[in-house]
Amino acid sequence: NLDSIWDQFTVTNVKSNESYTGDRSTWIDLLYPAVVAGGRFREVYYWDSYWIVMGLLECEKIDQAQNMYLNLIHLVKQFGFVPNANRIYYLNRSQPPVLTLIADIIVEALQKRRRFNDARKLVQDSIKHLITEHSFFHTHRRVCLRNDADKSRSKHYLNVYRVDNVSPRPESFSDDVEIAEKCFEDASARERFYAQVASAAESGWDFSSRWLGSSALDYCSVGRTDDTKERNPNRDRSVVMSRLNTR
Repeated sequence: NLDSIWDQFTVTNVKSNESYTGDRSTWIDLLYPAVVAGGRFREVYYWDSYWIVMGLLECEKIDQAQNMYLNLIHLVKQFGFVPNANRIYYLNRSQPPVLTLIADIIVEALQKRRRFNDARKLVQDSIKHLITEHSFFHTHRRVCLRNDADKSRSKHYLNVYRVDNVSPRPESFSDDVEIAEKCFEDASARERFYAQVASAAESGWDFSSRWLGSSALDYCSVGRTDDTKERNPNRDRSVVMSRLNTR
């Protein structure tokens, strides 16, 4: 029974449960209690929140779903985008931009319950912040494509997952260092690997064989092309965002 377990995954003030508190905590404060994935994932992860909100709405916990949404809006107000999760070490990357989708399903749920004023207020209070997040991806996660054979020299833009990062991910520090030292001899190649693996994490796609090259056991191939095994600094940093690139 899902209704009976939501409270088990709800956090209010994680700082009080951590080894380090105050200025030494990596936790970013939220406005409302939030549902987290559980286990070692005690933070509010952006991509996960969309599915959590869907579950809350299915269980008629609409006010709790709204709180999840308002927490994400609170992060946009602070940082101009929703970080990967509410930890300070995630402030260099986001996850798939689903904030507008979350607003849409909550508004639909409110309207079904004839809470039209609540639905209207939610949109009015947050529309400018949805635009802010949209602008972040179009400013910081965009590449220009140009066909030199095209006489019109027309330009086309695509949104991609691309994190400017030259160090191991704090949440997976030892794993990233181990793989980088095993697979890449020079420092610049390791930095490219760190950028690629952070960009892969930003995509929200869990790591599996889809990220690897010809060998399912060759984790070094995360930073190389599939066949030639040449280092490719753009492979994983060129994953496009299908929804933002749809017209």
